[in-house]
Formats: sequence, structure tokens, C-alpha cells
Amino acid sequence: MHMTDADSSLVDFSKHLLITIFAIFAFTSGALLGASNDWVKVLFTLSLITSIVSMTLGFKVVMIKVNEHLRSESEKLPKNIIKEMLKALQWQYYTSIMALGLLVFSIMIYFLTENYYLISVKPY
Repeated sequence: MHMTDADSSLVDFSKHLLITIFAIFAFTSGALLGASNDWVKVLFTLSLITSIVSMTLGFKVVMIKVNEHLRSESEKLPKNIIKEMLKALQWQYYTSIMALGLLVFSIMIYFLTENYYLISVKPY
């Protein structure tokens, strides 16, 4: 694998991770924002903030590559630039997992507190 393949793969992974995170938020935000439980709203808000941090790190991965290509005439990126991209991508991954974890907790609390009417106990 050439270095250009490696840096393209890093950018592609970062992009797909970001798209996945925001697609998940798009499907869950309507119900969670309408929840009456304050903990659901707090966890969902923290999850959104964490996903914005993740988005910023994903942007950093792309900008490291763009800035290096503007600075250098070479097609290949140096190893130190690849390592810098890897570090930013690793932090993007960590913050994405944290955002999804907070989102899962908010969904769990939502189901435990808001959807009680879906469970009915019938007397014999």
C-alpha cells in the first residue's frame, strides 16, 4: 500500500464515521428532544456536543492532508503527517464512541421513562 493510499483511507474512514454518527442522530433526535425527562435531554445534548468535537477532529484529519499538499509538491505524504492524521482520527473515533454511548444512555432512559404505555399488564 502506498502512502497516498494510506492517507486517502484515513480521510475516507473519517468521513464515513462522521456520516454514520449524524445519520444516527437524525433518526433519534425527534423523539429524544420531545421527551419529558430532563436526563434524556441532558444526555442527548452532551452526546450532540461530543459529536461536534468528533466532527472537528474529522475536519482536522482532512485539513492536515490539504495543508500538507499545499505546502509540498510531493504526491506522497511524509510519515510524520500520516502519524498526525492517525492521531486525530483515533481521537475522532474515541469521541464518536463517547457520543454514541451517551446517545444509547439517553435512549435507554427514554424507553424506561417515556414508553411505559407500551407495556400493559392485564389482570387474569
